[in-house]
Amino acid sequence: YLKAGDMSNMRLEPLQGSLNWSLDRSYEIVDGGLGTKKELKNVKGKLVLIKRGKITFTEKAKNAHEAGAIATIIYNNTKGNFIGNLEEDVEIPVASLSKEEGERLQERLKKQQTFATTFLKEEKDYLADFSSRGPVTVSWEIKPDIVAPGVAINSTVPEGYLSLQGTSMASPHVAGAAALIKQAHPDWRP
Repeated sequence: YLKAGDMSNMRLEPLQGSLNWSLDRSYEIVDGGLGTKKELKNVKGKLVLIKRGKITFTEKAKNAHEAGAIATIIYNNTKGNFIGNLEEDVEIPVASLSKEEGERLQERLKKQQTFATTFLKEEKDYLADFSSRGPVTVSWEIKPDIVAPGVAINSTVPEGYLSLQGTSMASPHVAGAAALIKQAHPDWRP
């Protein structure tokens, strides 16, 4: 989580492949635009807030690191938060923030100097923002009967592994469990 000045806590989502967030004190947070080299001025020793778009997450983070930033927070350019991956190792922590919170923070940065701290809050049994919760969202009468891990799954890709997310990661968990149950109980019906 991020605590900036007197603003309420904002939920950060570390990007897959990011270094762990281990910042031990408050740091000034500054606006880094879209994270291009041209926009990242006066960021040495600071947290940098960057808007999603134009260049990759990895390029944004590498540019921020080269400019001397200690961490990068990328806020979404569409409603809500996102979960992303870094294609290469980056030497500073990188996290995502929702569009709404990112814009609110950016407005504050325009008006006043702001210092922020980060803190870790372990969350378990948390349903991903992009997950389907069933077709009836008002009454919840129809719901998924089975859920499976679908975020930050270390999966095979050509020539190695990559941390991925989505239905393509969750459905193999369910299919494998179903196959094991069917093997153990061949007389059971769906």
